[in-house]
Parts: sequence; structure tokens; C-alpha cells
Amino acid sequence: MHTIEIWLYALLYRFGLGAFPDLEQALYFSTITFVSLGNGDVVMPLAWRLVGAIEAVNGVVLLGWSTAFFITVVSRLRVLEHEWLEKYRPKHDNQSVETQTKP
Repeated sequence: MHTIEIWLYALLYRFGLGAFPDLEQALYFSTITFVSLGNGDVVMPLAWRLVGAIEAVNGVVLLGWSTAFFITVVSRLRVLEHEWLEKYRPKHDNQSVETQTKP
């Protein structure tokens, strides 16, 4: 999902805005901006820098959202696993064990 977003921004930079001379530079800039790394070795033209900042904020929000979603899914799977184990785990009869050990 994030790869598609990065590619869409790169296509916007290259073909929509004409901010970069080739797709490789646009894709590189989009990738480092989306993950908020921003090396500074490739920079946007002054007229379009705000678009790069918007992509960086968008990337932080979407990566955080994906992380929260992943944690929610994993938590729900753990609850389902616990419920399944409680339902299908063989029950041990503790009383019969205690009476067998008493003299």
C-alpha cells in the first residue's frame, strides 16, 4: 500500500509538476520524503517544496496508522487464540490428582 503511495507521489513530481528530470530522481526523493528521512542530496525546486513537506507529513501519519492497525490485528488474533485454547484444551481434573496423593 505504501509503495503505491510513494510511486504516485513520484509520478506527480516527475510528470505532473515536472520537478525532476527523470523518474529515478523523483522516486528516490519520494521514498526518502515519505519515510521522513530526507537526506538532502536531492531537493525539490523552491516552487514545489511545500508538496514535499505534505508528503512527509502524509507518510508519518500513514505509517503510524498502518502500525496501529497491525498491532490491533495481532492483539485480536492473540485474544482469539486464547479463547480457542480455553475452549479446546483438555481439562485437567485437579481434585482427582489431589485425592490420589493423599494417604
